Amino acid sequence: MNKSPKKVEYAAAVAAAKEYFAGSHTIKTGTKTVVEEAFNNCSRLTRIIIPNSVTSMGKRAFYGCTSLTNITFEGTKAEWNAITKGSSWNYNVPATEII
Repeated sequence: MNKSPKKVEYAAAVAAAKEYFAGSHTIKTGTKTVVEEAFNNCSRLTRIIIPNSVTSMGKRAFYGCTSLTNITFEGTKAEWNAITKGSSWNYNVPATEII
């Protein structure tokens, strides 16, 4: 699978910074995939804003984000339902999806 440099760059930035995530975070517009374990165990993350460009979320993308109470998707309900979501993408997350 070819990964574009921008996708790899963003994934690397998220991985490096995830221990510092607190409060709200907006995923970069144009992002297609929230990679596997991208926000895994970011226990201080309370809100995530997902652009409608996202078409897939990897396994355990938000696994263990125990303070994540708000997931905002900037698209339609149909677009949200069409996103491929890996197993346990939101395990142990108290948030409800907001479309």
